[in-house]
Amino acid sequence: MVEEWFKYSEDKRNKMKGSFTGQLVRVLLKVVFILEPLIPFFAAYFLNRQLKSWEQRGLIINRRVQVQRMARFYYKINVHFVLSAHQAENILKELMKVGS
Repeated sequence: MVEEWFKYSEDKRNKMKGSFTGQLVRVLLKVVFILEPLIPFFAAYFLNRQLKSWEQRGLIINRRVQVQRMARFYYKINVHFVLSAHQAENILKELMKVGS
């Protein structure tokens, strides 16, 4: 009888965990779909921060970032910057450091 009681409570706990996990997944999916339209704003912000640091270090001259939401989870990102041949060489060296 004691074994049945422990078995029952363990089964009940497993059901509760499963339902909690399912509820958590549903809530997270709703949050993702609610916050998804804000992704272009954050993407543009972080790209601008990186390009601004490159501009301050003299790697590029001018910069502009535009992120458009085309559809749900589909974005168009335009990055424009002006640089000289010497600056292009420095950018490639910088990218090689990041890649390795």
